[in-house]
Amino acid sequence: MKILLHYIFLYRYEFVSTNLEKSERERLFDEHVDNLVAKKKDNFRRMLDECKVITLDSSFKEIKKLIKDDPRYARYSSSDRKCEKQFNEYLKDR
Repeated sequence: MKILLHYIFLYRYEFVSTNLEKSERERLFDEHVDNLVAKKKDNFRRMLDECKVITLDSSFKEIKKLIKDDPRYARYSSSDRKCEKQFNEYLKDR
């Protein structure tokens, strides 16, 4: 199975590198990165949705103690500042 996935990757890379212009490859890469960032953000917000103790006056410091061991917290960012910013945006959107 691993070998098959490797060949699929090589085929896709070969196809992209030979059949697309540089600008198109860059656009596709940027789009891919944007999708990954959006997915991490969605997973982080889903984690916050699942934390039923969050209220509009909750502080990040309190909630961080409850969510810090969830893998989605670490996957979102290693920066507490970024996590706190996303937490505050989440509260604003509620």
